[in-house]
Amino acid sequence: PQDTSNIIQALYNTGFFSDVSLSQQGTTLVIHVVERSSIANIEVKGNSAITRDQINSVFKELGLVRGQVFDQAVLEEVTKSLETAYYRQGFYNARITTEVTPATRHRVNVAIHISEGRIALVEKIHILGNQDFSERTLLKQLPLTGPKWNTFYTRSNHYSKEALDKALESLTNFYFDHGYLRFHINSANAVLNPDRKSVDVVVHVTEGGQYRLQGINFSGNLILPREQLEGLPAVQALKTGEIFSRSKTIEAIKAIAYALGDKGYAFADVNLIPEINDTHKTVVVNFHVNPGSQVYVHQIHFIGNTKTEDRVLRSAMRQSEGSLASTSAIDESKRQLNLLGYFKSIQETTTPVPDSQNQVDLNYKVVEQPSAQASLGVGYGTTGIALNAGVNEPNFLGTGKAVGINFMQTPYSRSYSFNYNNPYYTPEGVQRGFSLFNTRTTPGDVNLAPYSFTSYGGNVTFTIPFSEKDDYQIGLGLQRTELSPDSAPSAQIQQFVTIE
Repeated sequence: PQDTSNIIQALYNTGFFSDVSLSQQGTTLVIHVVERSSIANIEVKGNSAITRDQINSVFKELGLVRGQVFDQAVLEEVTKSLETAYYRQGFYNARITTEVTPATRHRVNVAIHISEGRIALVEKIHILGNQDFSERTLLKQLPLTGPKWNTFYTRSNHYSKEALDKALESLTNFYFDHGYLRFHINSANAVLNPDRKSVDVVVHVTEGGQYRLQGINFSGNLILPREQLEGLPAVQALKTGEIFSRSKTIEAIKAIAYALGDKGYAFADVNLIPEINDTHKTVVVNFHVNPGSQVYVHQIHFIGNTKTEDRVLRSAMRQSEGSLASTSAIDESKRQLNLLGYFKSIQETTTPVPDSQNQVDLNYKVVEQPSAQASLGVGYGTTGIALNAGVNEPNFLGTGKAVGINFMQTPYSRSYSFNYNNPYYTPEGVQRGFSLFNTRTTPGDVNLAPYSFTSYGGNVTFTIPFSEKDDYQIGLGLQRTELSPDSAPSAQIQQFVTIE
């Protein structure tokens, strides 16, 4: 008998049973159990602020999954987690109810009904502890606001934990950019008003003193000459004696890393080590440089270009395979891909080459978008109806070549045109294009002039690049125009034809 409680507890701990009891029949111990039902289906209704994927992640983390044994305690924990998630989003009136109904084969269906209610609005924001800046000045720095005339559109007064965190980050950045290196947020709380529809935000801060920049130092393995680093515009923006600015300092770090990346040090690490003098309220900025190893680009891969040929994308590359990775060349390559106009988005990543310490693959994941343009227009004027139509494809069959056909007709004219351009005519980037046109104009049809003429011809152009941003164009064109007087031409037209 003394083992009874241990047996029952061990079976309960498996989580498979909702009831366990023991009995004795002669010398036989009989264990009576009632199995828990398994979950047949989970249904969620009423959610919009929190997506179903986010809710499913909560289910998975807590163990409320189809096929698992149903546990009422787990369902209650899921309910509390969802309520907490809604409260973080500012939905303090959110209500969550659950319903468990029997299903076949000893299973249950779980239904979760969510009534989100309205998001809580910020009624007031108070900042306490500030001395050097007025509350009004500080409130202007925050993306989170109280009620304003335009908040129905901007929703800047919609409270959530994320919105408050962003506001605190903006406040911190403001102080750090004005030299307050010892600035600290002591507390930030949202106090729910009795109506549960609005909150008051109260932030306590300690400003600390304002610090000025005393000097700039470089340490570590600089790679580049100190004079070159000091000459970077972002570094020159840090002037001795001025108020310290964290954002300017971060820009200087980026500029140093970018300059090293241009020399192949793609993973250079630049750390800021400030030397703060609290007595004199000054700071010396020390940039510690750890360049790492030079990195070479092993291969360039393109992903997602189902229509556009690889060679079109490779022609836009300014970073070449087998050469040192260059930050500016990689950035320019992405810019050139964007200039093609064929892609909705371009994502560039680098991946280390296995079994190599100084090689990476450069990957461009693109999302193509329709590049062809079709136009159709109808107009009406004093002479009648005018029509125009055209089809222009700058990426014909994915080759990167541009082809266009256009047509226009009015009561007294009709014109056709065809144009073609090959931007890859030579490996050096010379483009060749040509166009053909034919125009027939009969102004006599609408009593505008006693003549008609036909013009047709074509031209060939070559575009020769000078640099990434400059090129010049040369071309040759031929055009023939035939003038035909009507039955009763004017003297001026008759004279012109006679002279010809």
